[in-house]
Order: sequence, then structure tokens, then C-alpha cells
Amino acid sequence: SSHAHRYAECAARERSILVLLDGTASMQQQMGVIDSFRLGQKKAAEMVRGLPKGAKVTVGLLGERMEEVIREETDVHTAASRIESLRPGAGAAPMREGLLWANDFLEKNQSSGAEVYVFSDYQKFTWTREGSDAAETGGLIQSIGGRASIYMADVGGTPSYNYILTGLRPVEWLLSAG
Repeated sequence: SSHAHRYAECAARERSILVLLDGTASMQQQMGVIDSFRLGQKKAAEMVRGLPKGAKVTVGLLGERMEEVIREETDVHTAASRIESLRPGAGAAPMREGLLWANDFLEKNQSSGAEVYVFSDYQKFTWTREGSDAAETGGLIQSIGGRASIYMADVGGTPSYNYILTGLRPVEWLLSAG
């Protein structure tokens, strides 16, 4: 039985988890009492907390730009707490940047037990910015899928709108006294 235990420990140690959390502006849309970002954050932290000891956790946050916030953390509780402390951004980098980051990471760190989890509201603007973007995004998902297991978690509600106000200014400036 000690052999089986050693094998299980070894298998857990090789487990490499990559979490890509969408923190773009649309993720701050309210869905009842919670917004999409908080929901994705909560689900990601819960999932990470449930991982076996020795699993390596790497987390990327997509906001104004793609940012790696945790790299190969082996303490799942530390990783989960760091996920819970993240804040969403006001900008909206294209999801292509997040997928490029995940793909590059997998290319450099070849581990057989890699798993990629994407938490997003899957808004069109984030996923398919320009026409060429859709094909590239699809290609990146295929490339990641060839190297790892990929799981797409939808944390978006059914939005009543797909706009967020980022600035308000007059079309023509008018100077007036007082």
C-alpha cells in the first residue's frame, strides 16, 4: 500500500493547473447579488482549494492587459487566497492575449498533467475583437487543447446589455462664463 501511496503522491506532484481569469470590464456586470468577476473568482478559488497537495498553480488575470499573478504555487491555500484578493480591471484586453499566455506557458513548461481553466462571461467583444481574431482565438484553443485538458467555465449571466460606460465627454466643447 505504501507503493500505491507513493504513486498517488507522485501523480499529484506532477499536476500543473493554469487558471485564466477574465477580469475585463464586462465581467463587472451584476447578476443578482454578485457580479461575473466575483463569481469566477469564487469558483476558481474553490477549485484550487480542492486540489491535491503538491499541485502547481499558475494564475493569469486578463484586464487592461494580460498579467501573470501567481506562478507555480504549490500551497493551494496560498494560491486560493491570492485569487480571492484579485481585483478586476477597467480595460478590456482581447482574450487572444490570455490564450497566448497560456499557450506560451504550456510550451515552456511541458508537464503531462497540465489542466487549463478559463473563467469568463464569454462576451463577444473580449473573445472576437476583430475579424481575424476569431480564427486566431480558435487556433489557440486547439493548440492549448493539444497540450493540456482545457475547461471553459461560463460565469456570465444572461446580460440585458453588452455595454459599459468608460467615459463621458461632450462632442463639442463649449466655453461659458460662470
